[in-house]
Amino acid sequence: MTEKQYEDVMRGLAVIKENLWSQESQQKLVETLIEMGSLMEQQTQVLEKHAEFLTRIEKYLDEPEPEPEPLVS
Repeated sequence: MTEKQYEDVMRGLAVIKENLWSQESQQKLVETLIEMGSLMEQQTQVLEKHAEFLTRIEKYLDEPEPEPEPLVS
């Protein structure tokens, strides 16, 4: 291996090393993704409850209004 090839290899390794994530960074990413998943699950539950509520409102609005009872004196 020539001196130039050696330097090229070493430069390439240095670039690879710069681009590597530390184990700590990877763990933080995993924790963040887990938290995001939990938050998305909670948001889904809230949206499901809103959908149920809106369905009940829609049913109420679709019901015909009762005829007023005649006043008997």
